[in-house]
Amino acid sequence: MDEWRQPDTPKRPSAKKSFLLMALLLLTLLALAVYVNAWKEECRAIEVLVEGNRISSSKEILALAKVSPNARLFELDLYAIEQRVLNMEYVKSAAVHRDIPNRVRISIDERVPVAAIVLDKLYYLDAEGVVLPPARSQYIFDLPVLNGSMATATLIAGKQTTDATVREALRILSVAREVGDDVYKNISELRLDANREFMFYTSEFGIPVVLGREHIGAKLVKFEGFWNSAVVREGVDMLQYIDLRFEDQVVVRWSHKDAHS
Repeated sequence: MDEWRQPDTPKRPSAKKSFLLMALLLLTLLALAVYVNAWKEECRAIEVLVEGNRISSSKEILALAKVSPNARLFELDLYAIEQRVLNMEYVKSAAVHRDIPNRVRISIDERVPVAAIVLDKLYYLDAEGVVLPPARSQYIFDLPVLNGSMATATLIAGKQTTDATVREALRILSVAREVGDDVYKNISELRLDANREFMFYTSEFGIPVVLGREHIGAKLVKFEGFWNSAVVREGVDMLQYIDLRFEDQVVVRWSHKDAHS
C-alpha cells in the first residue's frame, strides 16, 4: 500500500531577499530620476522656430514670446508664451511646443483679411468680422473694398464688428469664395447703394453688377457662368452693366445694345 505524503509547499522568499530586491528597485528608480533631472538641465532653448505666419513677422513674434537665449527648456512657461504672442492683432491662435532637446516651436494660425474698408484710415476685416489694422508686412493684400453706407460704420481694431450691414457684406464675400476664387477676386468694390441693394464693381474694367440681397449664392453662380461665356465672347470692354436680380436671367447692357441672357 502506497504511503501518503503531504505535498511540498513552495518556499516563500525570505524577508531579507525581498528587502534587497526592493532596495535595488528603489536605487534604480532614484538613479533614473537623477539622470532625467540632469538630462533636463542640459536641454536648453538654443533655437526658437516660428511657423504658420505669413503676415505677422517672425521678428515681432519672437520679441513678444520673450524666450531667453539658452533658457532651460523644461522651465519655460509655454502657456505664458502663447498668451503674449496672442497680443498680436493678426494672430488668431498660437501653440507652443518643446522640441527636445533644444528647440521651442511656435505654431501660428493667422487672421486672414478678406475685405478692406476706409474710414478715418484703412482697416481690414477677416471672415469673422474682426477688425484688423494695416499690416506692416511684405505680404500684399488685393482685397474687395467695402463702400457706400458701410463707410460710416464704427470699427475698433482688434474687435469684432457688430455692424449688421458690414457683416452681411462679409457673408456675401464668403459665398463668393465658396462659388470660386475667380468670382471673389473679380469683386473690386462691394457697396450698398441708395436703394439698399448690394452691388459690386468688377476688378476688370470696373463693370457695375447689381446683386440685391437674396439668393446670393445662386446669383454669383449665374454671374460666373455668364462672365466665362458671354463676356469672354463679346469682350468686357463692350459691357456697361450687369443686373442679377431677375430669376433665371442676366440683364446686361452692352455699349451697342441691351440684352437678356
